[in-house]
Amino acid sequence: MQFHNNWIESLSSEISPNMFHTKDEMTDSVKNNFDFRRKYSNEGETILIDGLYEEQCLIQDHTNPINEDKTDRKLHLPIDTKAISGSKIIWDNSNWLIVSKLKNIGNAYKTTQIQECNYTLPYQLNSSTILQEPCIVDNPQETTIGQNQGNLITVPSHLLNVFVQYNDNTSKIEIGKHLYIDRPCPHPSVYEITQIDRVTYMNGEHGLLKFTCNASTIGDKDRTDLLIADYISDTPVVPSETGSVTITSPDNAFTVDFGSSKTFTAIYKDSSGQALSGITSVWSYILPDGYQDKIHITVNDNNISIKTDSDFNLIDKVITISVHDDGNTYSATQDIKVVSGFGI
Repeated sequence: MQFHNNWIESLSSEISPNMFHTKDEMTDSVKNNFDFRRKYSNEGETILIDGLYEEQCLIQDHTNPINEDKTDRKLHLPIDTKAISGSKIIWDNSNWLIVSKLKNIGNAYKTTQIQECNYTLPYQLNSSTILQEPCIVDNPQETTIGQNQGNLITVPSHLLNVFVQYNDNTSKIEIGKHLYIDRPCPHPSVYEITQIDRVTYMNGEHGLLKFTCNASTIGDKDRTDLLIADYISDTPVVPSETGSVTITSPDNAFTVDFGSSKTFTAIYKDSSGQALSGITSVWSYILPDGYQDKIHITVNDNNISIKTDSDFNLIDKVITISVHDDGNTYSATQDIKVVSGFGI
């Protein structure tokens, strides 16, 4: 009879040492395979992380038809990825949030879960600057994070959960703040934050904040056209005796989506606020250094159109446009920020 330890010795003597691999060799093999797939195969995807870093990765879709309408995906990243819990991801012309911890798979690559954002939250803090935060709006009576059944928010509802990245801006949002959570319409829905969870969806210093919001009422300072509650305006400009000029845009936002075009218009008014016509506009502009060839300007009387190339590096760049009439009676200047198209 051959005991177990004798059997192992006998078997080992018959097998070539070349048939065995060390743990490090196995890890290198998996990593090399992963790197090849993400860089050179049709499976590879390019994503933008937090508006700063481009990385090649693998994204796993739902293969079960029952789950095909879910808005979450598996994201597989290189072991030295810049992504962290709560990172904002741009992929497939959409905004996504990392909604789970990053799991290290055998020191070969990392994997995590992402969920598609279904809203871009407009808000102000303590200045007139309008901030835009991609987020996941969730009706707790219908869905939970990681299980959304579509890309549309269910509104109106008396209670909503909002998941946003924890960052320098969102960390300043407090209980009691009012937020519009709706699409532009005659009477958009406004909500009040009644609870903030700064623990459950965090991983150390990174992750997501959860705002619990109850339906509220529109206030005197709300701007329904901008979807901004408790609007903070700049110091009002007192028009001269002859009037003033204002730069406007179709959506009242001074941004342009990278890879697309947007037109801004000069509106002239007299001292009583009545619109003036027959005025010739003179436009000028300042483009960000190093990107002049990627931004295209078209001037047409009272309008100026800005078109950008599809270049991730343009995001957050600022274009300054100025206008005055040919008699230099009226003048205005406006900064235009290049954004991703989804609020980043």
